[in-house]
Amino acid sequence: QKMFNLYNHAPGASRAQDVLPNHGCSNVTALPAGVPCALAYRSTVGQLTDQWLLSSRMDFNLSPTDRMFVRGETDRGHQATYTDPISSLFNVVSNQPEEQGQAGWTHVMGNNKVNSLRATLQYYSAIFGAPNLHAALEAFPSTMYFYDGSLTTLGGADYAYPQGTKTTQYQFIDDFSWLRGNHNLKFGISYARSDMSDYDFGVLSSGLLSVFSLNDFYNGGATGDLIEQNFPSALVQPFALYRLGFYAQDAWRVRPNLAVMLTLRGDHASNPVCQHNCFARFAQPFPVLNHDVSIPYNQAILADQHQELTSLTALALQPRLGFAWQPFGGKHSIVVRGGGGFFSGGIPGLSVESIADNPPNLNQFMVFDDNISPAEASNLFADAANSNAAFVQAFASGGTLASIQAALPSFTPPNATSTAQTIRLPQYQEWNLEIQKAFGRNTLVSLNYVGNHGIDEVIPNTSVNAYSITPFAGLPSSPPDPMFGRVTYVESAGVSSYNGLTASFRHSFPNGMVEANYTYGHALDILSNGGTMIPFIFATNESILSPQDPYNIRDNYGNADYDVRHDFNLSYVLGLPIRRLMFGHGRHVLVNGWQISGTLFAHSGFPYTVQDAQAESTLQAENFGGPLFATFLGGPTVSCNSPTHPCLTAAQFQPSTNFPTHFGIQGRNTFRGPGYFDTDFAITKATSLPGWESAKLALGLQFFNVLNHPNFDQPIANLFSTQFGRIINTVSGPTSIFGSGLGADASPRLIQAHVQLTF
Repeated sequence: QKMFNLYNHAPGASRAQDVLPNHGCSNVTALPAGVPCALAYRSTVGQLTDQWLLSSRMDFNLSPTDRMFVRGETDRGHQATYTDPISSLFNVVSNQPEEQGQAGWTHVMGNNKVNSLRATLQYYSAIFGAPNLHAALEAFPSTMYFYDGSLTTLGGADYAYPQGTKTTQYQFIDDFSWLRGNHNLKFGISYARSDMSDYDFGVLSSGLLSVFSLNDFYNGGATGDLIEQNFPSALVQPFALYRLGFYAQDAWRVRPNLAVMLTLRGDHASNPVCQHNCFARFAQPFPVLNHDVSIPYNQAILADQHQELTSLTALALQPRLGFAWQPFGGKHSIVVRGGGGFFSGGIPGLSVESIADNPPNLNQFMVFDDNISPAEASNLFADAANSNAAFVQAFASGGTLASIQAALPSFTPPNATSTAQTIRLPQYQEWNLEIQKAFGRNTLVSLNYVGNHGIDEVIPNTSVNAYSITPFAGLPSSPPDPMFGRVTYVESAGVSSYNGLTASFRHSFPNGMVEANYTYGHALDILSNGGTMIPFIFATNESILSPQDPYNIRDNYGNADYDVRHDFNLSYVLGLPIRRLMFGHGRHVLVNGWQISGTLFAHSGFPYTVQDAQAESTLQAENFGGPLFATFLGGPTVSCNSPTHPCLTAAQFQPSTNFPTHFGIQGRNTFRGPGYFDTDFAITKATSLPGWESAKLALGLQFFNVLNHPNFDQPIANLFSTQFGRIINTVSGPTSIFGSGLGADASPRLIQAHVQLTF
């Protein structure tokens, strides 16, 4: 049965199968007799997210010049993270307790000086995993993913769990403000520290088994099938980092209708540390590392390091300028605002993990071309375990690649991550210009242009140790460093840009308001989010997480994953103008308190890249970790909005192997998926409770996707999938009674009743 046929639907709901063509076994070619074209499964919602929150605040007037406040909050909740379509054993849940508090003291000095001191403390835990991981792995010992999309992924997402963090954060902020003539001077300093217990070392500990095709599955394994498996020395490691910042600011009232703001900010980000000295760095950055295979592993890798990086930006200075101008004074209610400046980002947290994930603390192996069943005498699971045991012994005794291979001829070298000698904090130059016009007291219209340019963004290049026995795209015929498998090189080489124009409208009524925004924008980058978004194998397409060409990462520069050219949203709240209804016999019944509200979201489609998964699978055995783009030959490239016909056809592309002299010729994120439209609606009746002063009881209904409009996911972008170019999934709305990412079908109309008591 097909994935899109087995959701639980409300009667009359829009369903993907109502509009999707029937893709049967005719689309799966050359199958042995008796092999089903897909596995049957059932959809289970069966999970609810629950949460309760308790907060309190106390304020103290210590003296005419001193005030103090204390706030506290405790939060308890269970998040239903993912619902597996095959079995509830493979569901993902998370217990997420949170405690936080804040204290502040404000001291007034004379008539023109104020100092404010704040201290905050937060503890937050979010550990994700199956409700019973042991039982889940007993049911299926790994996660099995099919490159060609022929079968649903088996074993849920167990390969990715357990993972999560327990984090304690505290921060001190002091701000001093001084009014002096037309100047409002402000100075401040802040210190923030995070102590984290990282549970992500359990990722891949059960392995991710990748099967290239249904034929391979039927035959028990074939060339190209592989397992990625990690062997950590500990499932939890403690990290710590801090950020120290300061600023000086002058808000200068140049004229009654012109204000200028000058700011200088500085930030120092600490080099992250591991309290158990769990970092392992290459002796030199990979491009200049001595690749002589006779060097012992424990000399090529420096284990037991306290700090993550060799060098990090010491101080990031960020000057900024802003202004607000009323060109006609207050006569025409026109305000022009603008500004520009430099802003500093942080290092992605996954880069910290990647250096802690290096051998010998965590040994990563990719093993190819053996049986996929652990019950076979020789299989991928046993190969990975044997390689790990041999490496652990050799690292402790000063062994080399040759000594390990002599003892274990099938040894597979481990994967590793290297960083540049100096990592720079990402920097963003940002600017904007806004024109705002008020019409009376209740209507506001604005036009705002925003732009930014990012440099020094962290890029993980996953193919610096790649090679190809068959000549391909300039890759060497043997690995640059045979001591290692796939090597990821992290460097500050990324760039990005964004330009957007937003038109906004807001109108207030005596009993409500309406607000609308339209944005035309364009975002480009080399890798979105620094390549740190973990692939979610249950989505139709994965994000591009590394450059295609390891020697020319700028070739990846293209539309960002979140590049939406057109975006419109509308929200409204309106009290219905019903005052009184007259019934028979002169009775009067008050019907005040009726309110309607709603939202509307509409945007153009997200971009995607057509990938050559067959060539990727072949090159993975040769340490290639990047994507391979299929070469685009031409044809219609407009976004598609219907699953009734293919958005693209295989005839429009050539596989990468057909052009062995260069990588695939296709701009990253060239193609567009379907657009999106959704509107939600709610109606509520509030009634005052007699004798309860201001207490009110509200009853209402909420309609999610009130028009029951189907929204479709991107088409399958794997050129070698039997369903290439076709849309097979719907997508859920930004709001749902099921939450996000649960695997429940939240795309049809959903109706929820609610009761609210306020007093």
